[in-house]
Amino acid sequence: MKRVYILTEDVMLYQKIKLELLGVCECTRCEDYREGADVYLVDADCERFGGAVGLTMSRKGECDISLPFPIGSLKARLTRGEEGMTVRCEGTTVTLGTNAVKLTEVEFALFSALYRRGGESATREELIREVWGEGADGG
Repeated sequence: MKRVYILTEDVMLYQKIKLELLGVCECTRCEDYREGADVYLVDADCERFGGAVGLTMSRKGECDISLPFPIGSLKARLTRGEEGMTVRCEGTTVTLGTNAVKLTEVEFALFSALYRRGGESATREELIREVWGEGADGG
């Protein structure tokens, strides 16, 4: 069972996520970043969590998970590929099964951008913008 840490001050949001993931993930609400989760869900609407690494949730602006999320969508996203190997990230080290690979910051940003999509495709332009920023030309 995946350990999900939910970084939010919004108790109602936490309760909704906990109900959504009941029986498939162990959820813990945190008011600060701590080690040990398989997945971090970060409330991007709360300035306090700016810069925390994880799947971002927001009612406004760009994020990984738009709020409110449709029933079933979060569970599907977090349990997709459960029969396969687990990917864990600590710093810029990515572990698949028992194989750990230390990535550069750019490699990790690219990996994260693709991993967050959960198997969905991305255009070159989307990846350039997400990894290198708005002004990058992709040289």
